[in-house]
Amino acid sequence: MNERIGDVLSDFEDIISRAQVLTFLPRDSDLQENSVNELKDYIKRLNFAQELAVKNKDEDMANKILAVRCGCRAIRSELDMWLSLKSEEWIESWGSLVDAQDFLRSAQSAHKMMRKPNIQNMQDKYRWVEKFVFPPQTYLSPGFVVKKFVCSICGEDYEKCDHIEGLPYWGKFCNRIIADIEKVQEISVVEEPKDKGCRIIHFTTEEGLVRNKMTWKTYDPEEIQNFPEFETGEKIFTGIVMKPNGTYGRTQKMQEKRG
Repeated sequence: MNERIGDVLSDFEDIISRAQVLTFLPRDSDLQENSVNELKDYIKRLNFAQELAVKNKDEDMANKILAVRCGCRAIRSELDMWLSLKSEEWIESWGSLVDAQDFLRSAQSAHKMMRKPNIQNMQDKYRWVEKFVFPPQTYLSPGFVVKKFVCSICGEDYEKCDHIEGLPYWGKFCNRIIADIEKVQEISVVEEPKDKGCRIIHFTTEEGLVRNKMTWKTYDPEEIQNFPEFETGEKIFTGIVMKPNGTYGRTQKMQEKRG
């Protein structure tokens, strides 16, 4: 890849402008898919440019490219959301919205160039979509007793290193990686979760059926894979909960018997 960093970044405004014109539900699906592919190709170019910035020992530029890449991934995720909504792929569309919100926050954290009013306007738009396009969600948050976190930047014990979670270093964000977990204490219902992908998926009804919280459609319990057995009068719900290794499981079960 022989492109200069400046050449790659100079294309950012045009590519984003073309994509944002298409970030609405009525836009043609083929055009939206083409824009998604253009963003994917551009992100690959950004990856090469970031590698060159690191090689040139330019940390500010590496973080700037990280911010641009996160911004592109936010728009790409928004386009994926609209496409999934058109296809009635409700779980995928919600996941894409959550990704768009997360990537936009990451873009703002990565570099000051993304801390502008138009970026805040995008966050406001995503909050509007969450509130008025999707039904209200019930979020879940796991509570862990963690004995040790490892820093994703240096690989050392997080408590002993100098890096700060959430800040960018040489084009990468610092994350705390769970290295030693003692136990899972609880699964809580929260209003403001760290991850909006963690949420209730199904719950039982008074009639002994299982209702999908997103679509509100009801099913016989045997139609839902791995749904636990229950008696009429029991309130059971299943959801997505982050596991200690950072993956997600949809077979987590919480149960509350009526008193």
